[in-house]
Formats: sequence, C-alpha cells, structure tokens
Amino acid sequence: MAIEHVWKSRGDVQPPPIEVCFFDVFGTMVDWRGSVEGALYEFLTKKKRVPGTQLVATGLVEKFAEAWRNGYYAFTKSISSRQAPVSVADGNHKVDVEHRKILSRLIHDFDLTHIINEENEPRDKQLLDELNLCWHKLEPWRDAAPGILRLKRETGVMTATLSNGNTRLLADMAKYAGLEWDLILSSELFGSCKGNKVVYDGALDLLSMSDRKAAGAMVAAHLSDLQNAKARGMTTVYIRREGEEPNGEDPNLKDYVDFIIDSIDELTEVCIFTKSQRDKRLTARL
Repeated sequence: MAIEHVWKSRGDVQPPPIEVCFFDVFGTMVDWRGSVEGALYEFLTKKKRVPGTQLVATGLVEKFAEAWRNGYYAFTKSISSRQAPVSVADGNHKVDVEHRKILSRLIHDFDLTHIINEENEPRDKQLLDELNLCWHKLEPWRDAAPGILRLKRETGVMTATLSNGNTRLLADMAKYAGLEWDLILSSELFGSCKGNKVVYDGALDLLSMSDRKAAGAMVAAHLSDLQNAKARGMTTVYIRREGEEPNGEDPNLKDYVDFIIDSIDELTEVCIFTKSQRDKRLTARL
C-alpha cells in the first residue's frame, strides 16, 4: 500500500504520529444499508406476511431503508446547525427516539397503514418498537473487527467512536458486531451532532489533545465528516465503502483528506507510517 505519496504533496509538512483514531460508525464500520434492509424484509415477510416477491418487484425495502436513513441525516443536520447545545437529558433528541418517529412517519408516506396500524393495534406498535432496534444490531464490515484488534495490538493507538448515534445504541452495536473500542463517544455528550465544531473539539479535549489536534485521526467513509474534522485540525483518513459516497466525489481531489484506505486493516499501516516519520525527524536532529 502506497502511503507516503499522500504527504509528499504537502511539501515540508510531515504527518504527526497518530495517538487516537476516532471512528465514524454508520457506513464506516457497519453495513447499515444491508442490515436495515434485511430487518425490514424479515419484518414484512414474517411478521406481516407480505410476499417476498412483491417486495423485490417494488423495491420497497431498499426505498424504505434509504428514506429512513435520509430522515436521520436531516435530523442530525438540524441539530448540528443549532448554536445552543442540546441536553443529553432531553430524550427527544436521541437518535433512537428520532429513528422511531421517522419510522412511524414512513409507514404513512409509503402507504403501509393497511398493513401496519400502530394507532389502533397495540401489537403493531410493539412490533415497530422492536423493528426500530435493528439500528442496534448492524452487521460489521468484514474487515472492521479484526482491523481494530490489529490496530491496537501493533500500534498501541487508542480507538474511539465519534458518531451521532446515541451512547446506548453505540454500546449495543459494539457488543453485537464485536467492535472492541477503547472508548465510546457519542455526539450527544457534546450537545450537538457532527458537522458542529463542538463535537470534534469536545472529543479532542476529553482526551487531553487540544494542544495537538492532528494526533487525533478522524476515520470515515464520508467526505463531509472529514472536511469538518480537518477544519478543527485533525488528521483525516478516508475509507472507501460501497454506497457511502453517492455523489461519486473523488477523495483524491480533496485537500482535506490526508490518507485513503480500502480497509481498516490498512489503518495500521497508516499509523505505523506516521510514527516512522516522527522517528526519522528525531534521528535527523541527533
């Protein structure tokens, strides 16, 4: 894997040794799309007896999952744009709660009230409550769990989430997916969502890194996340994940992207590289 060329374009600037990798989770570490589509398909075919052939023919599951995710994006964007912080105690602003609200709305938007009627059928409400928890059990990308273990074993780098998911959701997901984080950080701890500088600054400050922000690496499959992290002084690592950059933008053309990888396993090489550059500088001074 060619790493060094990414930094050569920065002239004399050298990468600082990475101490902490902060990970986006949805899409970056777990396959939210395949997992949610699978949960929806099982719910509709097994709990509501909708023929699978009908779901395939209409593309309902795929469209519904995408709309559910888009509703989440709209919610987090509205929170990140606020100036005043949102209290963690305000349950109405938890992602879990918002996911549930979006789910109820989509039942109407997709004209499924003849199949699911939670207003008049308590059992349907319970079933939707259970379906909403599918976001707690998202399947990891194949390289995610072993990649994290190798990263910690071979580099000693600390690993932490930095996600808009609420803390309980992230904890459940980590347990389900076998993601052995050193620390679980949710944007709810900082009263906003990613996109707002307080989330990135807050995470760095919490780990006593405000004076060396570039030693914190934001790892994500979304360019907007990395652009915001770079604006706060962090090192940025883009990981390619199918379907996560729908606009087809090329990360190679973005000056705020420091490294590009194809798997979490390659992140170990990135961290080893940054430490080797520090060692070279120290040797050169002797």
